[in-house]
Amino acid sequence: MDSLVDLRKITIYKIRNEKTDRSYVGATYNGFFGRLAQHVGRLERGDHPNSKFQKEWSESKITDWDFKILEYGVTQQDAKKREEFWIKVCGGLNIMPKSNRERRQEKNMYIALDLKDKNMTYRDIAKSHGVSLGSVARVAHMFELRRRYDLV
Repeated sequence: MDSLVDLRKITIYKIRNEKTDRSYVGATYNGFFGRLAQHVGRLERGDHPNSKFQKEWSESKITDWDFKILEYGVTQQDAKKREEFWIKVCGGLNIMPKSNRERRQEKNMYIALDLKDKNMTYRDIAKSHGVSLGSVARVAHMFELRRRYDLV
């Protein structure tokens, strides 16, 4: 590392709990120190989007953690692949994001369960899941077809 300017390139880093040896691995395109400050700020406020990381942080002291650059100067084409490699090697606190399709299927499953198990109106179900009335009607229609043809 010749200078701090090098740290502004794509950087793969880990934040490791020395007591449990579990790590959160990330990549940043805007500088390591700035990204680290964002993580620590959110963790200290208790509003980090990664619940596993937040729980482990909340149950420990800041002195239990170390922060390390794993790679820097990574090209944009290789960044995701390198981050995934390091998550497999030394992660443990990362939550792999779900695809849009997986999120939609999960939401549809919960809507179907509400349709089946609860005495709720379509409007109430739509409101409780943050979806449109049309979305609930589509799930209800799919659920009815599956039930009619003994697919559930």
